[in-house]
Amino acid sequence: MKILLVGNSHSATLMRGFAHLAPHCPAVSLTAFAHYHRFFGFFAADEATGRIQMTHPTIRHRFIKTHGGDGSFRPLDYDVCIIIGGYWLWPGMVLGRHSRAFEAALVEEQVETMHPMVLLRKIRAVSDIPALIICNPFRASRGEMLPDAKAEPNNGAALINAVLTPRHDARLITQPPETLLHPRQTRLEYAVGEAMWGNWPNSGFEPYLYDDMLHMNTAYGVLLMRRILRDLGQEIGAVDMPAAEGHLPYAQKTRPGP
Repeated sequence: MKILLVGNSHSATLMRGFAHLAPHCPAVSLTAFAHYHRFFGFFAADEATGRIQMTHPTIRHRFIKTHGGDGSFRPLDYDVCIIIGGYWLWPGMVLGRHSRAFEAALVEEQVETMHPMVLLRKIRAVSDIPALIICNPFRASRGEMLPDAKAEPNNGAALINAVLTPRHDARLITQPPETLLHPRQTRLEYAVGEAMWGNWPNSGFEPYLYDDMLHMNTAYGVLLMRRILRDLGQEIGAVDMPAAEGHLPYAQKTRPGP
């Protein structure tokens, strides 16, 4: 099975998770086209070649350095596409308080306006490969409860998929439930937490300590990637889990990075 991953900075969590699981699924490969922020609008579909081109020169140069060629990809070369970035599962409404027509329109708007749809529409112009859209993880926090953290759980993912799957042949995959402290807040230990940034070779930056509550660590990536692989029919047995150390000070971590 050949997996294509396209996404923002949250791709790193999945990539680390897959690297940890790769020895347990040797028949599966992962190719990632990753950048930062909301960049899907810079992709363009070339229907003549079946390729997805990157139009932004800086991002294209990055893809050329990591993948060679012209930095484009052909979705039909893969078995499934994973898109991550730019979408948090909405808190939702309490169903039954509005008309069915209003609720249906709200769900449809959620599907058609989510940022991953910008890319998925371009992929659909050149291929019909199955696609998975991965929600951004909810923030973690040191101590305080975040706003809406205890928002009432709902069947938002099921409602989204009821539109997304038949219309676009895609499915929304949500955050592993064991990583949640509250319905909309991630357990602190699964965050990157304190990490030294800017200390990579030739970066030109002075290293500094940053407490990252937005991005998740390798332990989270393993749980999420295993959830994805199971959804794709690739059952992963027992694995040695990396330590979930987002709650620890940087100096006490067993691994310096996320």
